[in-house]
Amino acid sequence: DFTLIDRTIDVARREQLHVVFLWFGVWKNSMSCYAPGWFKKDTKRFPRAMTADGKPLEIASCFSDNVLQADLKAFSALMQHIKARDPQRELVVMMQIENEIGMLESARDHSPLAEKVYRQSQWAERYGSDVYADEKFMALHYARYVEHLAKAARGIHDMPLYVNAAMN
Repeated sequence: DFTLIDRTIDVARREQLHVVFLWFGVWKNSMSCYAPGWFKKDTKRFPRAMTADGKPLEIASCFSDNVLQADLKAFSALMQHIKARDPQRELVVMMQIENEIGMLESARDHSPLAEKVYRQSQWAERYGSDVYADEKFMALHYARYVEHLAKAARGIHDMPLYVNAAMN
């Protein structure tokens, strides 16, 4: 449903304004509580990050391909719609991908998917195992995730993109 997007573009056109949209498909303020209900309810298909003690967090795991593919599909549809409404980028001049990506409560994701990548990369042996090494591990993997979205967006409608982070 692009009703709000269309209305924003129409008002911007009428008022001679420019728009920077914020996409928060999976994360906003590090949490996944703004994701659609079908996504939030299906934690098996769309796994959550976990603390070291195994507590699930309301943060989708960036290590899940299912999470990425769902986000990519929805974000690509939005970018295609924006391109159709503003092909010359006269109104929509930039897009923020996700909002304040990061881990709260725990410096890194300890879910089974994350632990597999952590062990295979020998992260602790190479970079240490303190909170700073954990944050760097997550920053790298969030960046890799967002890179997929950015490449898709650029392939659809080339415009400036940016992302921000929430650090613990």
